Amino acid sequence: MPTEPTTPPTGTAPGTAPSRSDPTQFRVRMDAFLAWLETSFYPYLGNVLTWMSDTTTQTFNNATEAATSAGAADTKAGEAATSATNAATSATTASTMAAAAGSAVGLPAFAGKARHVLAVNAAEDGVQFDEVTQIVEEFYEFTDSGTWTVPTGAFGIYVEAIGGGGGGVNSDRATKTGGGGGEFVAMRLEVSTLPGTLAVTIGAGGASISTRNTDGNDGGDTSLGSLVVARGGRGGSGGVAAGYTHERGNGGGGEPAGRLVGGLSLPAGGGFSSGGGGSDGSAYPTNGGSCSKGGAGGGAGGSTGGVSQDGGDGGDGSVDSAASNGSVPGGGGGTVASSSGEYASGAGAAGRLRIWVARLEAI
Repeated sequence: MPTEPTTPPTGTAPGTAPSRSDPTQFRVRMDAFLAWLETSFYPYLGNVLTWMSDTTTQTFNNATEAATSAGAADTKAGEAATSATNAATSATTASTMAAAAGSAVGLPAFAGKARHVLAVNAAEDGVQFDEVTQIVEEFYEFTDSGTWTVPTGAFGIYVEAIGGGGGGVNSDRATKTGGGGGEFVAMRLEVSTLPGTLAVTIGAGGASISTRNTDGNDGGDTSLGSLVVARGGRGGSGGVAAGYTHERGNGGGGEPAGRLVGGLSLPAGGGFSSGGGGSDGSAYPTNGGSCSKGGAGGGAGGSTGGVSQDGGDGGDGSVDSAASNGSVPGGGGGTVASSSGEYASGAGAAGRLRIWVARLEAI
């Protein structure tokens, strides 16, 4: 690194100059001036000359170092340019070799053939791109019931369905549960076995209720014809009297919990496909079950609703106030722990159906 120059030396100013107009002080001031020259000025002048020599040497050394660094930078820049040229040459060579290899085995050029279909030629001694058709991808999402017509040229169909979430309850019993989450189902369909049009049914969420100590409403099933069916979550339980225990509410098809799925820790009552409703009571107090793909379960009383990575979250439970609804798609409704009063429980959320299609289309 270059060296910074040092600070120039400093000296002491002379006293009052002698004056012939003041004969009485002339000799005294002259003696003082001569003493200043000997003891201050001449040493200061030597320091200045030394400082100038050192600074000149430092400046020269800094200039030499800068020139050396600039030369090294030029060398590195040249090496980088050479490396870039070599990389470009290698890429060109690789592309040429790939084209030659493809030509040797009968592969046609790929440029400008995005999504075109590669097929065996008529002579059956090589392959060629189909210049008549290309592959097209389509996506459909249903949040309301209706029908779906299989697109012309479809050769691959993937379906995901989530059932409606179960509704919560209003209860003053010792234990009660939130609404269960709607089940998640995924399937690949064989196109050749499908009819031209399929019915789409979106499962409704279990309705809210305010009548106390009554079981909640189940969520509806979501389906594509009879081929894909995702069950709705069970409605929350109205509870049992003190002295009894009650298990967590049911999801639409929850799996065993206690494992990590996609970074989400699933508590008891949770699973991959749906979460069970939470329980409020000294025997088994828990939050709504979380899950990875389906609807999460609703909370009960003071417990919160579960969380779903890809589906709807469960509604929170409440105490002597209205509970929260589940989130679309398939979240279970929250349950009210009421000491008295007809408070509205949380409703379950409706389900959802998604379809991905790969098909051939004329160019």
